[in-house]
Amino acid sequence: MGLHARWRGHAERVLLYSVAAPSRVYWLQGYFEARPQDIASGYYQRRMERDGAALAFSAGGEAMGGTWAASVERGQQEERQHPPGRNDPDSDTWTSDAWTAGAALQRAFGSGVQVVVSGRYSKLSGHARRGDLPDTVTFVSDESVLDLAAHVEIEPLPALRLLTRLTFRSENRDRRDQIARLRSDLEGWTTGFGVAVAYRPFPSLALGAGGAVARYGAGGAIPDPSDAGPAYSRYVAPELSLAASDATSWAASGSVLWSVLPGASLWARVRGTSLSGSEGGVQLAHAPDGTRKWWSLELGAVLR
Repeated sequence: MGLHARWRGHAERVLLYSVAAPSRVYWLQGYFEARPQDIASGYYQRRMERDGAALAFSAGGEAMGGTWAASVERGQQEERQHPPGRNDPDSDTWTSDAWTAGAALQRAFGSGVQVVVSGRYSKLSGHARRGDLPDTVTFVSDESVLDLAAHVEIEPLPALRLLTRLTFRSENRDRRDQIARLRSDLEGWTTGFGVAVAYRPFPSLALGAGGAVARYGAGGAIPDPSDAGPAYSRYVAPELSLAASDATSWAASGSVLWSVLPGASLWARVRGTSLSGSEGGVQLAHAPDGTRKWWSLELGAVLR
């Protein structure tokens, strides 16, 4: 059994100067249409302070022929934002309360099979108040995340190892702006599957390869940009539209390690990934489109 406590404090200042030409600042506050602030001369500054604390309890042991571990954590955080240089300034505040619980079980089946299953659930509730409306809750958010995973490792031969992993993630974000009278209620589901193999045909040569695919599906409702203003459509709507859009991703990799001399080895690795929106779903006007692809080739030497 174990007990864990932590505290974290953070402070920063944002300072924007207007150089050569006037600048415009939008300070986003929930879904309320942000009023532009022009800076023709001088500067704009904002100070942000954040304090958070958490307390966690964990335990572990043996059961059902395997090893288990579980934990639960309670955390709270407060954030304050205000213009610096004033005594007792009116601060915009954000206060949140979160719970997290998780558990994992590892068990061996025979001499060549290892299975690990795990789960984690987090729930957060928070609310915001504006400095000019200190007695009014202006924004409310209730969010939760559930993560489940199963990992299987098989060693059929001393020189061969196979791994598979199945994951599932469920997200819910219910956010309400009390002033703008706008609300977003989004749910997302991500399922993923991966497989990897490691093979050592000779003592001087090791090979590895793997691949994974994941699919994200979303549902729910977001505010209609036509009910808000241009600042919302430009800065807030794209983020919500992205979270409300289906997507598919994949990743693959291969590697080789060759011991050319005692104490000297050469290695190479190639990796590639792709992320794109899923076809056939609802196409939102402010959602980004296109496909993002990335690949890399790495070469190296190890001297011992």
